[in-house]
Amino acid sequence: MAHLVRVDLLPTAYAPPVEIRELRDLVRHQSKLVRERTRHINRIHTILSKHNLHSPCADLFGKKGRAFLDKVKKQLSATHQLMLDNYLSMIDALNEHIKSVNQVIRAWAKDDSRIKLLTSMSGVGIYSAAVIIAEIGEISRFVGPKQLCSYAGLVPSTRSSDTHVRHWRITKEGSPWLRWIMVSTAQRTPCASPRLAHFHERTLKRHGKKTARVALARQMLTIIYYMLLRNTPYQERQQG
Repeated sequence: MAHLVRVDLLPTAYAPPVEIRELRDLVRHQSKLVRERTRHINRIHTILSKHNLHSPCADLFGKKGRAFLDKVKKQLSATHQLMLDNYLSMIDALNEHIKSVNQVIRAWAKDDSRIKLLTSMSGVGIYSAAVIIAEIGEISRFVGPKQLCSYAGLVPSTRSSDTHVRHWRITKEGSPWLRWIMVSTAQRTPCASPRLAHFHERTLKRHGKKTARVALARQMLTIIYYMLLRNTPYQERQQG
């Protein structure tokens, strides 16, 4: 091992600084709170479904949606009334927690120039940018965009036999949080970016919806690599 260290052949693991580790904890905490809220929301929908009740409101938990729940509550069994009250109470508490965490994230974002850089890309908001920065850390630790995409688990796995090489599903290795935020962002990006919409449509015709979404996430992460490396905002260009 001493010889490997001497000739610089022993790879070293990346240890993010304290501020990046704390940012990771913060954005992951926010995501977990949102997921927990979603579970309670789904449970309320299940209760309504059991009683064959359907909300006329698009947002069941907005002002009109809450009024609807209060109105139909009497049609529920005593057990389900109790469950509904408990779930609504937990949703309200989670909303407050999520709000307070988002305030901390926005306050942190004001002091980081990379947030403004990343949000110049269509579909990338403050939270998405914060997750990307937290998971990547220092962009210089990646040799190129392929290494970054590999770190996110967005590259296809390969299987070789003799002279044949086949590409399979993405590896899903590396950071699941970076992969999740990139795929989620890719779902809403094409609507606002002609450049990325062109790439998505072209891939969609050839490979289908799921593959196109993952390919777009990989393409966006490649662009993000150069944005961070060169400290330049996203550039929209015309498609020929």
